[in-house]
Amino acid sequence: MAIYTPSVNDKVKHQEPWSADSESNNHADINSRRTQRRSLWMLIIGAVVTLFTYQYFHHGLWGTLNNYNKLPLLVLNGTTVRGNHLNLEIYRPNGPDTYGSFVEQVSISTPGQASAVEKWTPAMLSAVAKTDIRNAYHYQQVKTGPWGLVVPLAAKASVQLPLSSSAVSALQPGAQVKITVEDVSGVKWTYVTKVN
Repeated sequence: MAIYTPSVNDKVKHQEPWSADSESNNHADINSRRTQRRSLWMLIIGAVVTLFTYQYFHHGLWGTLNNYNKLPLLVLNGTTVRGNHLNLEIYRPNGPDTYGSFVEQVSISTPGQASAVEKWTPAMLSAVAKTDIRNAYHYQQVKTGPWGLVVPLAAKASVQLPLSSSAVSALQPGAQVKITVEDVSGVKWTYVTKVN
C-alpha cells in the first residue's frame, strides 16, 4: 500500500490562496488603522482651529461674547465735499447679513451750527441716479430703495449727491464740515472733513 506524501509543489499550491488573502487582509488592516489615525488628527486640528478663531474673533469661550453682526456699521472714510457735490464714500463691514442697512438721511453741517447746511431726505436719496452710484464690488452693491439707499453687508460704493446753490455758498473752501448718515433704525454715523 502506498502512502501519499504531499510534495513541496502541492504545499505551495495549497497555501498560495491563503497567503494572498492574509496579505491583503493585513494590508487592509494597516490602511484602515492609518486612515483612522489620520482622521482623528484631522478632527483634533479642525476642532482646535475652530475654537481658537471663535475665541479670537468673538471671545466666545472665555470673556464677554462680542457679536459684531448685531448692529450695522457704516464706514465713511474718504468722503469729500468738492465743488457742488458731496462724494459719499460708504462701506459696510459689519452687521446682519439678512438685510441691508437702509440709509434714510444724509446731512452736512458746520461746527457750531444747530441746523444742517444741506440735508437729503429719503425721497431725495431714493431718487439718486444709478450713474451717481459707483460700486466697488460687483456682487454686493449699494442701490436705491423706497426709504433711501440700501447698503448690504460688504458693500462699498461712492455716491455722488448734488449740493443746492445755498449750500455751495454757505460752505467755504477749507472749512470743516460734519457729514452725518442716519439709518432707518435711528443709528447715526458721522465723518468730519474739509471742503475742497
